[in-house]
Amino acid sequence: MKIVKRVARLAALCLLVLTTFLAGRVGQAHVRARATLGVSALPAVSFLEVLALGYREAAADLAWMQCVQYYGEHRQGGNDLSEFGHYLDAVNTLDPRYAHAYVLGSVVLATDGGDLDAALEVLRRGSRANPESWVYPFEMGFLTFVTTANDEAAARYFDFAAQYPEGRDRALRFQAFLNRKLGRLETAWVLWNDLAQTTDNRELRIVAEESLRKIEAAMRERALQPATPATNREEDP
Repeated sequence: MKIVKRVARLAALCLLVLTTFLAGRVGQAHVRARATLGVSALPAVSFLEVLALGYREAAADLAWMQCVQYYGEHRQGGNDLSEFGHYLDAVNTLDPRYAHAYVLGSVVLATDGGDLDAALEVLRRGSRANPESWVYPFEMGFLTFVTTANDEAAARYFDFAAQYPEGRDRALRFQAFLNRKLGRLETAWVLWNDLAQTTDNRELRIVAEESLRKIEAAMRERALQPATPATNREEDP
């Protein structure tokens, strides 16, 4: 029985790969037009749901593979992430329980894409599909802090995440980081470093480590700036 399921899953994947490729070649209405095709064009989500033929998780696996590959091309200068949201929406729709897609997708949108609103919407979508998980409000707090100056909003998200028993310790630890008043760069470094050290996902670790390098560069640049009179007064005993 397991062999039959695995063969059926593989067949569904192969069918989806073939159909996606053909759709990209003929440019039918279900496919989003793209000027440069590196990763295969992905059909519209409604069309993908029909193609899945009852194998939604297999289709989601393929869509996620393409999503990650598309992001990899962006890191090499191959695209501007304009289609990333489409790939991510396909994964979320085909497999709403695929938690990691929401997390990595939101981090990419907020950092590389510079679109916190879109990132938060992805996490809200994940929270609606997985209401028992603390991860989504926690990530909303994390991204809100590292990409904006809205500490109060970040703290509220962490408060909400701390209401879940599984997320309480980590959410309270991050709240403590915010309350230590280390300075924005220093606190952001602590949060990204925590993520880099704890995640078991390669792509997410890459994003965290790159963010750490950017923060460290900003710290070095700040250290070279002459101290202002206000700064000197704050440092006086």
